[in-house]
Amino acid sequence: MKLKLLSLSLAIMLVFVLLVSQGRVSAATDDGYTGFSERLYTQVLGRDSDPVGLEYWSNRLRTHQISFADCARGFLFSQEFISKNVSDTEYVSVLYRTFLDREPEPSGLSYWTGRLGSGSVNRDSIIEGFSDSAEFRNMCASFVGSSSNGITVCIDPGHSGVVASGYVPIGPGSSNMKLADTSGTRGRWSGVNEYVLTLQVANQLRAELQSRGYNVIMTRENGSVAVDCVTRARIANSGADICIRLHADGLDDPSASGATAICIASDNPWNPQTYAGSYRLSTCILNSYCSATGIRSRGVSAQNNMTGNNWSTIPCVLFEMGFMTNRGDDLYITDQSNHQVMAAGIADGIDAYFS
Repeated sequence: MKLKLLSLSLAIMLVFVLLVSQGRVSAATDDGYTGFSERLYTQVLGRDSDPVGLEYWSNRLRTHQISFADCARGFLFSQEFISKNVSDTEYVSVLYRTFLDREPEPSGLSYWTGRLGSGSVNRDSIIEGFSDSAEFRNMCASFVGSSSNGITVCIDPGHSGVVASGYVPIGPGSSNMKLADTSGTRGRWSGVNEYVLTLQVANQLRAELQSRGYNVIMTRENGSVAVDCVTRARIANSGADICIRLHADGLDDPSASGATAICIASDNPWNPQTYAGSYRLSTCILNSYCSATGIRSRGVSAQNNMTGNNWSTIPCVLFEMGFMTNRGDDLYITDQSNHQVMAAGIADGIDAYFS
């Protein structure tokens, strides 16, 4: 019996050593992911973490299988938390502690508990407002700051609820003028405006990229400010390594479907030095996105008639995520439950580009 116990102990130790050597047991070194996971045990479940659970969640974050927001949702949707049957007041307080790292202010607590009490929202739905907040993004950034990869990505959510007026040069110094911006398209079946969709996916992509160690800047963070295409490019040029311009397509023909990546052509008269990088970035993102989502690829289109691309001095892609005038594409890309998959697909393409 003693021999069997000794053999079993040695086997367990061997498995543990192998896991450590493969990077699968790393709670002893807090790279930010462990710390974030550990705080969820305290804030959501009200207890200390268990080693197996802590390693599970921190490794899922570390290997980019989930975002910080998804990790938090995993705890909030767990049977352990649900079984606590907390009041609306305590539930809202938990969301404040989890996503904002603070206690709720009286007005915010009253607002959210009032909406829950009236039935205008449910507990699951209000999580999105907290997870999309700037406070939560800043908190996530603080956890991965020490493991930043030093790469900055600019995300440009196409269009806006307030459209920039007037005209801008299609390229630096060009006499050819184009509209500063347009209102974009709208989901024929979903009814969702393109500018709403692009910001939703941009916020998800930002969280995904930050969880992977990227620094992220945004050209807009709401739909109430007009931003013309030249300004968007200048924001990206001011410190980003690449620029991802998120859009969605629309045509009168409802049979048209699929995702397209648009970059400058090799004979671009303004910034031809970015062509090779832009084409490769476009290819990486398109392939990864279509593989992740199942949306068909329409290929990479190289052209010189996109103002934001022409003004970019860094590798840049205008990425059409699908057709909002095609039933299948529209209902898929506007379904927020698919946005994590879409963002992860784009992020995988960015990883591939830099690798």
